[in-house]
Amino acid sequence: MIVEDTLTQENYDVLICGGGMIGLAAALGLAKIGLKIAIIEARKPPPFSSEQDYDLRVSALSPKTIDTITELGAWEPVERMRLCHIQEMRVWENPTYGDVTFTALSVGRSDLGAIVENRVVQLALWEIATANENIEFFCPSECADFVLEPGQAIVHLNNGESLSGRLLIGTDGMQSAVRNAFPFGSSGRQYKQSCLVASAKILSPQGKVAWQRFTPQGPQAFLPLTDKQGSLIWYNSVEKIKALSKLSNDQLSEKLSEEFPLELGPIEIEGKASFPISKHHVRSYVHENVLLAGDAAHTINPLAGQGVNLGFQDVSALMETFREETRRNRDWSAPKALKKYDFRRRTANSVMMGAIDAFYFGFSNDHVPLKILRNTALFCARLPLINKQIIRYGSGLT
Repeated sequence: MIVEDTLTQENYDVLICGGGMIGLAAALGLAKIGLKIAIIEARKPPPFSSEQDYDLRVSALSPKTIDTITELGAWEPVERMRLCHIQEMRVWENPTYGDVTFTALSVGRSDLGAIVENRVVQLALWEIATANENIEFFCPSECADFVLEPGQAIVHLNNGESLSGRLLIGTDGMQSAVRNAFPFGSSGRQYKQSCLVASAKILSPQGKVAWQRFTPQGPQAFLPLTDKQGSLIWYNSVEKIKALSKLSNDQLSEKLSEEFPLELGPIEIEGKASFPISKHHVRSYVHENVLLAGDAAHTINPLAGQGVNLGFQDVSALMETFREETRRNRDWSAPKALKKYDFRRRTANSVMMGAIDAFYFGFSNDHVPLKILRNTALFCARLPLINKQIIRYGSGLT
């Protein structure tokens, strides 16, 4: 149900600030256990058309994330729009021995996940959420102010409305208004690199194979969207990416053909964007009866494409925690329950962020001993037992 431009004031179980992928997933997950949810979102996503250009923002969804979206009832709408199932993932630095391929068939699966435009996932979740009687949308609306009282969070909207709930969840992204309104505290860093993302027509079909090549200046990656469409990712120095961003699409197509692996073949760039690489992590995901999830709580180096997957894992942990409390007839909004969610996700996300940093710094250099060590590690990843275990871990299947 969508509520627009009304002056209602109503109590809810949960108020969710942010109607992106993670906010919508959280709303659907909590609605499944009978909670009454209000979602506050500034913009309704535009409808999908197969004639639309491919979006620059795409995600590599792991099988575990797909399982979560399926449980929420939103995977079928994704499949009605567009996606690309990945059957293989190739990673290399030295093509002679530091070169490993991970295949779905090796672990008895049909795919290793899927490459999907972010807006497609959002639209699918939006479709299911708007049909849910336990969810109300306040859109277009923005959170103007927040007030915490014992057992209650109050959100004042920019149109003068006030909403109250037992719990406030911030899923409003990297610049989270919810996070900034309360003393969560966080740590982070700005890396000395930027990232260029480009949408391209692929004139030499790559199949359902994603790949990533490491260079001393930073990784280069390809994510297929169809046989003739793909997303290209290029890490490099801030200065280099800034210069590349100023090129015309034709000029950038030539530059990519020169500096990317020969496997890519000829391409035609259709759109591009760049962004600095950074990370941040809040010191606690919970403050009184306010909770953070997704990018509002953590932003990870996008090297391994795990940011969105970690957000959906936050949602899964939230659903699991609240279900446990409900089954045991305990208050799901009590501090003990919220702290359980905080411990589960902050611990797991910290481990992943540390691992990605180690990987990033281990490969982004030309130091000979490290080069030998990392290519030896890639060579060892070819061994069947190690290869299968990496696939299971990376896919969230363990």
